[in-house]
Amino acid sequence: EEEEEEEEEEEEEEEGRRISSSISRGLLLSRAKRASIVSEVQGLEKEMAAATAANNTAMTAAAESRTLLDSLEKQKVAMERRVRQAHEKVQFHEGVVQNRKRRLKEGLQTYKARHDGGADAEKKGREEEEGKEEEKEE
Repeated sequence: EEEEEEEEEEEEEEEGRRISSSISRGLLLSRAKRASIVSEVQGLEKEMAAATAANNTAMTAAAESRTLLDSLEKQKVAMERRVRQAHEKVQFHEGVVQNRKRRLKEGLQTYKARHDGGADAEKKGREEEEGKEEEKEE
């Protein structure tokens, strides 16, 4: 009986060692899996942080681009307005110049008409006087 009890105890101890060994192996595997998962999560967190930083950089660049584009658009509108105003000013001054030319031509024609008309009258007057003088001499 004692031998049987000893054998049973030994078998129980052996079974306990096997169970303990199995549990230890399971724990080691679980710890290894956990470490692997933790490492993978840390890698993903690093990738996510890098992606977030890249996204923030891209968003900042996009905002700066929009700001620059808005500024350039405003400058373009201002330049177009200035060009339009300059064009209108040129057209106005071309009209002023045309009016001055027209008035100068009209004034010159009036002057010539008076001057030539006066010269013609003087010439006719002289011819008439010369004609009268010639008649008197005859």
